[in-house]
Amino acid sequence: KTMEFSSIKYKWANSMDNSPLKYLKMDAEKRLNKIQELSSMIVTLKKNTTVDSKKTIQKLQQQIDELIHD
Repeated sequence: KTMEFSSIKYKWANSMDNSPLKYLKMDAEKRLNKIQELSSMIVTLKKNTTVDSKKTIQKLQQQIDELIHD
């Protein structure tokens, strides 16, 4: 019975995952989603390039760089 109890306890501990790694993973997923969103905006802007859109593209690329290197 001791083996069975420790197995249940182990599964319960894993289901209560409040480890920093969980938050890092969530943060990484949020960053990835934001990078994909910004990249999509850049692609759309590149289809109709104007002086203003070029400046906006540069700003979006800077935001992506900050997300990657933060």
